[in-house]
Amino acid sequence: MTSNMDERIDELYKSMHKTMESVAYRLLGDITTAEDAVHETFAALMFNWDTLSSHPNLRGWLIVALRRVISNEQRKLDSQTVPLDEAYALCAKDAPEPLENLLPSGLSGEDEQILIWRLEEQLSFRDISDLLGITESGCRSRFSRALKRCKELLSGRN
Repeated sequence: MTSNMDERIDELYKSMHKTMESVAYRLLGDITTAEDAVHETFAALMFNWDTLSSHPNLRGWLIVALRRVISNEQRKLDSQTVPLDEAYALCAKDAPEPLENLLPSGLSGEDEQILIWRLEEQLSFRDISDLLGITESGCRSRFSRALKRCKELLSGRN
């Protein structure tokens, strides 16, 4: 590394890293992941310095590169997220007791039925909507409300 490169990157880091970290934190929601994203962006700048040293707008390049790093990180996080109904389905395969016995009292019969169909029997929203005679989006809304009521009852809130 040349001293000119060191000086320019040091100046860019001092002037940009707080802003970049703030943007990354707002989009990623985790300070450690945000800091890693900023460092990864500056590492890419150093790695590609030979071609980027004459770039007319290095600050703009850093922001665009940071957004790409954040986008990649968000994709990784999204692929690691398991929806609650899928998590239950994975656990329920070995559960000796039917879901009906595990649901809290206080749920309506319709709420219980839609939760059982979706979580235990693993019916698709299309199949459930056909059984109920409603639209698929209406089925998704009912399932979401039933799941919310179930969570509230389980946590003791009414």
